[in-house]
Amino acid sequence: MKKPRTERDEEIRGKIAQALEKGLKKSGKSREEVAELLQIELGTLYKYLAASMIPGGHVLWRACKELGMVLDDKGLRLIRRTAHKPSPLVASSDQYELPFVNESVAGDKVHLSIGKSKKDSRSVEYVHVSLRIKVAG
Repeated sequence: MKKPRTERDEEIRGKIAQALEKGLKKSGKSREEVAELLQIELGTLYKYLAASMIPGGHVLWRACKELGMVLDDKGLRLIRRTAHKPSPLVASSDQYELPFVNESVAGDKVHLSIGKSKKDSRSVEYVHVSLRIKVAG
């Protein structure tokens, strides 16, 4: 038995469709290329873009990965990138850039700790990154 659709479902489908369209345009790729990146049929991509279907979790994950998007409490949207290019890692430097940390994530829902420790007898140093994200409540 199918679950009856609500007005909220329609709104969500529309917002996802708009976000995917923006991601597609920003990527500069053709619809065929994006369908291949998302590992879906071209016809399915058109259904998502027309807001007649909602993508599943795996498709949304690939959209985030391949199209520079994020899915959070604000919905599916493009990631805002900073204007500077990340500096390359230099082995002799004590400072590392962590480009995978999303700067817009902050507050009581996220806790990030970064520590440095020695782990073995060869004096090899390791960096430990711990990220906790509160997803509910």
